[in-house]
Amino acid sequence: MKNVTLSIDPETHHNARIIAAQRGVSLSGLVRDYLQSLPKAQNPRKEAMQNAFAAMDEVEQFSASDRLDRDALYER
Repeated sequence: MKNVTLSIDPETHHNARIIAAQRGVSLSGLVRDYLQSLPKAQNPRKEAMQNAFAAMDEVEQFSASDRLDRDALYER
């Protein structure tokens, strides 16, 4: 688990401690619960890779049987 240090004004600290006590958790637990409730952040690099692989899946696969023979290739 990672530790986070933050600075808040005394009034916010006091109010947060009261809310935490009412909920039966520590102030750290209150902050942790809030942060865990946030939607998961998207990784743009991972998303771009997933999109690239999805696009590759949509492209028709090339097969050796699709190749032109030598005469057809040089035919003009």
